[in-house]
Amino acid sequence: MAMKRYTYYILVALCSLTLAACGGDDDAPITPGGGDNPGGGVVETPVAANLDVNSYALAGEVAAFGSVKAMMVGENLSIVATPQAGIASAEEILECGEFVYGAVNPLLIGKEFDLMTEQSLYTFISTMVGAELESVAPGLTDEIEAGTALFTYQNSVLNVKADLTLVGGVTLSFHAETTIETVINENVISSIYGEKPLRAAFYLEEDGVTYLYFTPAGISYFEELSIATWYLYLVADSSLLNGEQVNISADVPFIFGMVDNFDDSNSFEITNDDLHGASGMFNIKRNGEGDYTAIINITYGGAAFNVAFTGECVSANVQMPVEQNYVVYEGEKLNLNGASLTKAESVWRVELDVDNGTTIVATAPATFFDGNARGFSQSADLTVSYEGVTYSKANGYSGTFTALYDESGSTLSLSFTNYDNLELSYAGSVTINE
Repeated sequence: MAMKRYTYYILVALCSLTLAACGGDDDAPITPGGGDNPGGGVVETPVAANLDVNSYALAGEVAAFGSVKAMMVGENLSIVATPQAGIASAEEILECGEFVYGAVNPLLIGKEFDLMTEQSLYTFISTMVGAELESVAPGLTDEIEAGTALFTYQNSVLNVKADLTLVGGVTLSFHAETTIETVINENVISSIYGEKPLRAAFYLEEDGVTYLYFTPAGISYFEELSIATWYLYLVADSSLLNGEQVNISADVPFIFGMVDNFDDSNSFEITNDDLHGASGMFNIKRNGEGDYTAIINITYGGAAFNVAFTGECVSANVQMPVEQNYVVYEGEKLNLNGASLTKAESVWRVELDVDNGTTIVATAPATFFDGNARGFSQSADLTVSYEGVTYSKANGYSGTFTALYDESGSTLSLSFTNYDNLELSYAGSVTINE
């Protein structure tokens, strides 16, 4: 039961941050217990500022925390504290009967913020008796009447001060501090979507020109920019990447733009030949291969587009690894150890050996082994059979089949998914059965 409770609260925290990021609907509020509020009304002056470190005040009664720990939830710095002493980890505190939990994204480190109006991501949870909070986050403030918080992180010390007034008037304040060794993402990007942590950057240096791409999306490869909600890019002569400010104008060749994969009407591109009324500057310094310091402040269409980045960019030439030689069936993943191909006059048959001793059999017209994706509707001879089930048009299944046979090297690439319980990919040598 304890582990289920711990998992629940972590999921609530993550979901709160995600909902806030996506502008999701508010969760239904949970009415906290606690009865009358001896202090009465909304906190007018911060109580936490006057509390001793690692103590809390609930409805005016001050007590000490017995255990305080910190952890990272994704990129978000969080603290969790309980009156119970001797708890060794943050995870174990989340299994206690009473605790307070707070998490913020990197943009809020060092900034005192109002819980009722702040739009950057944060989450507060409390299971303290008399001050229960299921989840407080941007857009999820129905459980409180007021609140402020300040997270600071210096020299591996996380210090948190928070004051919350729950619906009904009960006040909960705490001042907690502990150590945690971590790296805070201080890179920032902003657009019409507001200010966000800058989570990924890519570069390409080609023929004396440098291409830089920045996005708040948590991606790892250049190819994945196509699935990012949005990103900014700058193209300039590499000689300009010397750490000196460049004011955009018709005299300095450059390209700057935004790609919005969610709403293409927000995408734009400006150049020195056509500024479209844009103004601003960029200051880029190449510190080494793939290592850049970038400041971009450009105004376009009445909106500010900014980048503040220092660190390693990923080369656009680094290819996303493609996993091969596996099958996933009913959630279980197994290796494919080999393949054989029987080439009949019009319909070919492939057998794939699974490392548990089973075999996958696929049939398709010979013309289908050209590297193009095909569906069952394109031929009655296209079938995939596994574990006693034949997936085909005749049997009412959907699926996508792609195969490429290289006769010169006797190799076969084959992939298939039925968009449900079977997915496979194979690339390698193939034994030919004439």
